[in-house]
Amino acid sequence: GDELFGGYDRYRAMASATWLDRAPAGLRRIVGASLAAIMPTGHPKGLAAKARRFFSTLGESAGERYASYLRLFTPDAAARLTGDGAMVGERAGWLAGMYDGFARDGRGAVESALATDRETYLPEDLFTKVDRASMAVALEVRSPLMDPAVVDFAEALSASALLDARRGKMPLRRAFADDLPAGVFDRPKMGFAVPIGEWFRSGLRPMVRDTLLSGDAFTATILSRGEIARLIEAHEAGMDHSQRIFALLMLEWWGRGLGS
Repeated sequence: GDELFGGYDRYRAMASATWLDRAPAGLRRIVGASLAAIMPTGHPKGLAAKARRFFSTLGESAGERYASYLRLFTPDAAARLTGDGAMVGERAGWLAGMYDGFARDGRGAVESALATDRETYLPEDLFTKVDRASMAVALEVRSPLMDPAVVDFAEALSASALLDARRGKMPLRRAFADDLPAGVFDRPKMGFAVPIGEWFRSGLRPMVRDTLLSGDAFTATILSRGEIARLIEAHEAGMDHSQRIFALLMLEWWGRGLGS
């Protein structure tokens, strides 16, 4: 529903940035960087972090802006981790390039973002997770919203039909307004996140350190152990690097599985 009908905040951010793109890129970059600098840090999905990310990308092209909303590591952070800035620079633009391709086909900012998610985030992330989890217990799971007729219908909708000033998924809200209580539509978006940031500072802290900083860690063979340690220490000091640490843990366990 989110990827078809514009339910994520990042779609509304792309719509808002489109209005600001009328200003010169240099001005947008200076003003955006200044505003981002005064925004407090916080949880990656919190309002302050989203505002900081929005302002910091005002000077970017639309494709780069959208890619920045999705990536966990900035190109600079990835270069520090890998020690290979040239390699990172060569590969960092693939998502922006996909977005730009949809935009060249005549789609607007929001429509290009939705198309990018339909080609990447759904099949390479969400559907993969659902397939693995369901098939592990011999279940066949299909999303009714992915019926081709529904997908075709959603793809033909404009940003103005999908979003209002505060919310997305307006067609779904209108379609089910008579069938569900009003509170379902008025409450904040809940999501499925768990407090791994706090866990990584408390009960799971020893596991994180033992796994990622061990002498035989797989990640240390391809990434900078010092950068990983600095990331963990910054998180323990109060910055939220939970999603990045989680990604590194998944990479570590995947790498160990290759050798088993």
